[in-house]
Amino acid sequence: SIISSDLRIEGNLHSNGDVQVDGQVSGDISSKTLTLGEGSQVNGSVNADTVRVCGT
Repeated sequence: SIISSDLRIEGNLHSNGDVQVDGQVSGDISSKTLTLGEGSQVNGSVNADTVRVCGT
């Protein structure tokens, strides 16, 4: 699942698969793999087997 750069989510996200955040999430994220794109914002807790942070 991809949260694109023009999307803002308010609430918790739960996935048994992969999640990529390029936009904004205000809430907790739980997934198998989480990729945080450059410029993404997460205001909440992260729980994932693998987290990849992209950007500077």
